[in-house]
Amino acid sequence: MELEDRILHTIFSVLFLLFLFERGYFQAKAMRVSGEARKIRESKRKLTTTILLFLIAQLWVIGSFIYLIKPAILEWTRLPIPSWIRWLGMIITVLGMVLEFSTQLYLGRNYSTTLHIREGQSLVTSGPYRYIRHPMYTALITVGVGIGLLSSSWYFLLPFIATGIVIAFRTRREEEAMIEKFGDEYIQYAQGTGRFFPQIRKKQNGNEEV
Repeated sequence: MELEDRILHTIFSVLFLLFLFERGYFQAKAMRVSGEARKIRESKRKLTTTILLFLIAQLWVIGSFIYLIKPAILEWTRLPIPSWIRWLGMIITVLGMVLEFSTQLYLGRNYSTTLHIREGQSLVTSGPYRYIRHPMYTALITVGVGIGLLSSSWYFLLPFIATGIVIAFRTRREEEAMIEKFGDEYIQYAQGTGRFFPQIRKKQNGNEEV
């Protein structure tokens, strides 16, 4: 492995582990605060689904750790991309992680690992939510693209592609639930924000309009 490859692999390893820790910490905290862990245990169907998804995820994580220790084992998954794109992937990954951490801070106790609106939940419109309605999803997609480019391996793109498909189906249901909960307040908020990216400002008669 060349020197630059070693440096990029080390950077990837650090960022990847930080990302796993960050996601694990906030998800465990959300399940503890909301009581979701207890609800899953009480529902056999949810428990079975959760265990199955956990096992599938663990298989991928095991492969990921093998790559961290001995990257040559997954050499067959490598994408033929130049090193400057891998460096760009590092920047994209860091930006995505910063966005995710910021989103978690502004969400606070409103964050949930499942699709449901809790009693007493408030509508967050500050921080990243001032510009986009689903910054968490934007962050996950951004990190996924960045990790894939930085590792130069399609193996690390697979779970994020699956996540993107889930997001595409989940977003509409989530917004319907938010409208049901907050009504016109959420509709007005949605009109002034983008779904995953900030709205493009258009100029009309010399004035900027969102």
